Amino acid sequence: MTKGTKVLIVDDHAIVARGLKYLIDLNFTNYQVFVTGSIESMKRMLIESEFTHLILDINLTDGNSMESIPEIQKLYPNLHILVHSMVSEEIYGKKLMQLNISGFLSKNSSESESLIALRIFLDGETYISKNLRKALFSSTGKEVQTSMFSELSAMELKVFGMMLKGGKTKEIAVALDVAQQTIATYKSRIFKKMGTENIFDLKRMAEIENLSFDQL
Repeated sequence: MTKGTKVLIVDDHAIVARGLKYLIDLNFTNYQVFVTGSIESMKRMLIESEFTHLILDINLTDGNSMESIPEIQKLYPNLHILVHSMVSEEIYGKKLMQLNISGFLSKNSSESESLIALRIFLDGETYISKNLRKALFSSTGKEVQTSMFSELSAMELKVFGMMLKGGKTKEIAVALDVAQQTIATYKSRIFKKMGTENIFDLKRMAEIENLSFDQL
């Protein structure tokens, strides 16, 4: 954690924004937390100061901030974005995560759940709630899958486990006695199914599921 790391909270409900700021100030150190209430002021503050983390509500007085996320990501590629909103995770969660943000935290979440989400987010990782996982990794109209990894085939799980243990494409190919291109294809499928291109996200997902690397 870098001293002076700056967090910008964007919410047009002052009591919500101040409450979230208080939660961060009380439980985390070395963070400077700023608050604003509109898309226009957010864009101005992002220009004027170098923020590392952005906590963003969706529905603001001057528009829907969701439309601004791609532009913000293009201008500030290293900015971590957490959406903090009342909108439905089932309806908006998947679309938001497709924008490659760092997570979605419902305003209905308990204080303990909010602290977990903030800790993951402020550590630079991606927070995915149980409800959002259900929306992301289940099929519409079918029984919810018990694990986010249940979509992976047996071979993909083997490759996945070796990736988490630090195995490189060539090493995995030799161990499984297949071509390197085959392993590259499996890895591509794994990232696509899990909705990320980051090995650290995969490790976090495994930790959330209490999945032992030795089991894979």
